[in-house]
Amino acid sequence: MPHNLFDDQIAFAGLPAWHGLGTEVERGAGVEEMITAANLDWRVRKDPAPGAWRFPDSSEYDRYLVRRECEDPETEDPLLGVVGRDYTVLQNIEAFRFFEPFLERGWASFETAGALGRGERVWVLARLQDDIRIVEDDVVHRYLLLSNSHDGSSAVSVRFTCVRVVCQNTLILSSRGGKKTSEVLIPHTPSLTTRLASEQANKLKETAEQAFEGAWEHFGRMASRRVSERETEKYLERLFPRTDRQKQLGEYPLRWHRVFAVLDDDTVTPARTRDTVWGLYNAVVREEDFRETRGREPPDARLRRIWFGRGSRLKLKALTLAQTLFRPPALN
Repeated sequence: MPHNLFDDQIAFAGLPAWHGLGTEVERGAGVEEMITAANLDWRVRKDPAPGAWRFPDSSEYDRYLVRRECEDPETEDPLLGVVGRDYTVLQNIEAFRFFEPFLERGWASFETAGALGRGERVWVLARLQDDIRIVEDDVVHRYLLLSNSHDGSSAVSVRFTCVRVVCQNTLILSSRGGKKTSEVLIPHTPSLTTRLASEQANKLKETAEQAFEGAWEHFGRMASRRVSERETEKYLERLFPRTDRQKQLGEYPLRWHRVFAVLDDDTVTPARTRDTVWGLYNAVVREEDFRETRGREPPDARLRRIWFGRGSRLKLKALTLAQTLFRPPALN
């Protein structure tokens, strides 16, 4: 069993992602077709961990190993993680079937699905109907991103996210308080299946619509707010601080130069929004999503970074900071 299964554990409908990997399926694919194309039609199980303590008068232990079941009897089932007593497994098929009401009612369609590493994290991306139009040809697609960890590292997550069509930026939505949220989290407890089902269809769609309505309002204000050169530098200073030597010499960090290059690229930064908060924020996101790293970062590591790791956190920070630019005084 290879250590990295990203190459053969991904499927997509429509255009392939930036990595160019995966099995193509027709748009409108159903649960069975999508999970099979992504080679995710496997199951996991819990085995008592070596040395685990057994609870009195019970068949349960305090620690378990989560293993991916293999069809080949001569191949050892890969270890995905170590979890506690209450950890409840969510099988891949159950994660995919979460979207069935959305597919059946024409609210969404599968876009892509895959796994990271040995399969310790599985994700499914479904595109919702109706796009967000910021200005004229600047359109944002709306998505539901479900991710499930088989290693106990995180809860089941249903995240509301966007992709800006002109540059293929993966945008993070922020939660600004109140009833609006950008993510639904469901712990791997015995009530997992019940709670996951209760978040489906009308309830989750209503929550998503509220989140995207808030995003449209924020994005629109960002696109109408012009930024000066001084404000741009202060914004980048908070995201990518300069060293004392760079300040003394009046030099910019490499990541500043990369952001400026994105702003100057007409193919990814339309002239109409180039000098706006929206353009500046998207330049930072673009630089993070598509930047090369040392050692030629493999595709699954890059996806992990921009969706679930430090890249995701950076983009959220960039959005939160950008939203303060249209509130005077700007970046004191």
